[in-house]
Amino acid sequence: MNRIRYLVGLIVFFAILSFCVWGSGGNLWIFLDVLSFIIVGMGTLALLRTGWTFREMGKAFALAFADKAETDELAWADAFFTAMGRYFTMSGLGGFFLGIIIMLKYLADKSMIGPNLAVALLSVLYALLFQLIIAIPMRALLQKKMSASRAS
Repeated sequence: MNRIRYLVGLIVFFAILSFCVWGSGGNLWIFLDVLSFIIVGMGTLALLRTGWTFREMGKAFALAFADKAETDELAWADAFFTAMGRYFTMSGLGGFFLGIIIMLKYLADKSMIGPNLAVALLSVLYALLFQLIIAIPMRALLQKKMSASRAS
């Protein structure tokens, strides 16, 4: 049930964002940038790998959707998603600074300003979106379960 609710929430969230972009005359394709995704997504995954195995990462996601789990397991998964959220933030800021620094390096070349500024801004946007769609909802599910287990 939690998975369905989560997926429905994601679909509604992206539908609202898409409608807002479309309604303002924008195009969703302009929000896709491979470099920003690599910096934020793959950078976060690499940083998470320093403390957790891929199997442990999968277990953390499974615990977020599990019907029953021990409180210490839930706290462990909560620590994972807390770290994930922080890594998303730091990777997004890293991508922002990289884009700004490269843009400033080539300030004389006007054709380099737009793409590098896009990397800077989209890195922050991706970090925010990944936090909103992964780290924060998973932590909320885990904390709800921990509160319920403490109450019983």
